[in-house]
Amino acid sequence: MSYLCDTNIISELSRPQTNFGVIAWSVNVTTITLSVITIEEITFGLTAKPNPRIQTWFQNFLSNNCQIIPITPEIAKLA
Repeated sequence: MSYLCDTNIISELSRPQTNFGVIAWSVNVTTITLSVITIEEITFGLTAKPNPRIQTWFQNFLSNNCQIIPITPEIAKLA
């Protein structure tokens, strides 16, 4: 099953000790989808407070585990 995840879920997945509820939820997830807004929020946070471990994890995550939804003018108008 595929899910559109927000920044909080991605941040939790990057933690060394992930919340048990998030781990339990992720067992059946086959694809995680992100909006470009989530990518911007995480990138902004890592720029403000650099963390090499999380930066590496996030780059690998983006490359291997998710689909990305671009923001189109139509989506922006709905938001």
